Amino acid sequence: MLLQLVAAVVSSWVAWPPGPAVCVTLLAAVTLVTERRRWRWLLSADRLAH
Repeated sequence: MLLQLVAAVVSSWVAWPPGPAVCVTLLAAVTLVTERRRWRWLLSADRLAH
């Protein structure tokens, strides 16, 4: 997931004008914030105990 976000941001800056690239970058940042709980759960040892 993280690799996809990085690829989206880098590719948008290479391929598009700054306006759309900024939008993609902001969406990627929002995704990082909203996915924190899920990633923390995926990396936790508690998940493996169930």
